Amino acid sequence: MQKILLFILTLTFTCNAIANDVIGTGTPWVPQAPNTQWSVTNANELSYDGADPVGDPAVIATTFDGLTATDTWSYYAGLTLTFDAIVSNNASYTVSVVLGAKDVWSSKKGIFIQISKDKVQVVPNNFVVASAVKLSTDDAAYQAKVVGDAYNAIKIEVTVDGAIFVTVNGYTCPGAYAAGNGWATPMNTSSPANRPALFCTSFAGFKLKNLTAVKAACTPGTGATGTPTVSVAGGTKTFFTVAAGLNDAQQNNALVYPNPTKGNFIVSSEIIGSKYQITNYLGQEIKSGIILNSKQTIDLTNQQSGIYLLTIDGKSRKEVTSIIKQ
Repeated sequence: MQKILLFILTLTFTCNAIANDVIGTGTPWVPQAPNTQWSVTNANELSYDGADPVGDPAVIATTFDGLTATDTWSYYAGLTLTFDAIVSNNASYTVSVVLGAKDVWSSKKGIFIQISKDKVQVVPNNFVVASAVKLSTDDAAYQAKVVGDAYNAIKIEVTVDGAIFVTVNGYTCPGAYAAGNGWATPMNTSSPANRPALFCTSFAGFKLKNLTAVKAACTPGTGATGTPTVSVAGGTKTFFTVAAGLNDAQQNNALVYPNPTKGNFIVSSEIIGSKYQITNYLGQEIKSGIILNSKQTIDLTNQQSGIYLLTIDGKSRKEVTSIIKQ
């Protein structure tokens, strides 16, 4: 059966235009050697275009345009990331996010969040796998939610107390990575400064889209996992979304647009006859119906602002993406 599922997280948004999602030195997204074959696709996806990396993964660094680190401080507690990423059907290939990395991948410092078809785990500091904390403790429940070789909607939440929770396609892993165990030094301090986040892939064909970063404000003396010495304003940044005013080529490559949306959005799909269902973050249904044409309009005007999860489950493929409702 074909279906569409949406989930919501209430937020306030400040959105980037499509032209601002650029990569390279001097931009919010900087590829790291040796695998620097990153690009932005016509559908405004972040894409790794190289071959399968040998040894270390392909890496691109970001501070979310100064939201989590600057030249004088780095602070990741109170950060929530939501994004769509392709997860390989090969369980040995991973999508990883490193928070509070020291300079480049080879320094191997930070909190390493690893997502694969089979599991989610967190590794502190030096990436010693033996110290990994598995978050997806219910293997069957987690693996039933993940879609191989397709987009999956991922949420990484770092609480103000330093705990890490991961949600994939609406399923929140039962386990959590607690504060401490190597967390405070790279994550919650103004020294050293300018520690970026790293998005990493161990496989060719990786893509990412619809990224929203929300950072809580903090003042000196707050936070259970470390004491910041500077005030951090916090805020919201979005990257690699598909805005209104697309040309025909961009529309044909986008699954959902405009995204962000103020109410109406279009599902651009050849899977006609699919049943769709819209639920809130608690799993409560608020709307359902059938996709009747290749550019189906769905109206969320009367729903609250937030991030929704869209899953299209067809006979031959499954698609998962996020929708940002302003």
